[in-house]
Amino acid sequence: MFGSGIQPGAVVGATDKLGFEVTTHAFNEQNLFATIFAALGIDPHDEFKIPNLPNFHHVEDSSSPIKEVLA
Repeated sequence: MFGSGIQPGAVVGATDKLGFEVTTHAFNEQNLFATIFAALGIDPHDEFKIPNLPNFHHVEDSSSPIKEVLA
């Protein structure tokens, strides 16, 4: 990730020696999307409001952005 409020060179988390298992700071796709929305200045927990369709949240649940990579 780069640009749009992302801190250059940030490294968050770690894996085992072979890169198979996450050993610290496990994140998922919800955290990734929350981070992208936050970097763009969009509230990740806001809702999409599209006429004639049900409202839904930008990011499911209450997933938080990965603050360590935000500038």
